[in-house]
Amino acid sequence: MDPDNQIKVAMMISGVGIEMGDAVGCWAACHADSGYMPFEPDADGLAANTAVFERLGTPDAITKYLAESRTDIEIRGRRGKAQGGWDKLKPAEEIDQLLADGTFLDLLRVYADGRASNGHILERRVDDGDEMAAEASLSDGTWTVVFSRPLNSGAAGDVPLEAGRIYTVGFAIHDDYADARFHHVTLDLSLALDDAAATINVTKQ
Repeated sequence: MDPDNQIKVAMMISGVGIEMGDAVGCWAACHADSGYMPFEPDADGLAANTAVFERLGTPDAITKYLAESRTDIEIRGRRGKAQGGWDKLKPAEEIDQLLADGTFLDLLRVYADGRASNGHILERRVDDGDEMAAEASLSDGTWTVVFSRPLNSGAAGDVPLEAGRIYTVGFAIHDDYADARFHHVTLDLSLALDDAAATINVTKQ
């Protein structure tokens, strides 16, 4: 549980080059071996892959990641194999190229107290520390959250938003002080600027 935040809302914007990224959105980053999931590596598994674990820089648990950042992903788990591929990390230069190419999920989060984080998911979940404004308020039993960031910040890990394109987005909502994997998620939604074909059509006022 997260006693400090009754709700948390995350928004993910799919970059390019993600397998099924235009169809599944944030589901592209869900893996059976990330933290609190059934195949999360135990202490022995982490100790056997110290170099990979230290490179990921995740002191508490393996975070979500994209399959594009791994050399292999075990999907079916046949013959007792653990599902996932957290320890099959691609070389650092390949990860850097993927980031430069826009192959990542842009991740924005707003907390009940109005705090926010702006990051991305590729080889792990990263808080980029880029500027982002946010609001969260509760009125008559309904929470309202506002995400505010530049359409094109120019920062690595931020998907630039421009007219004429349709983006795949997903939302995750932690409610009732829930933490970690216990959250509601949307299926793929579309976002565009001035395009009525998108699920979320953003227009100027």
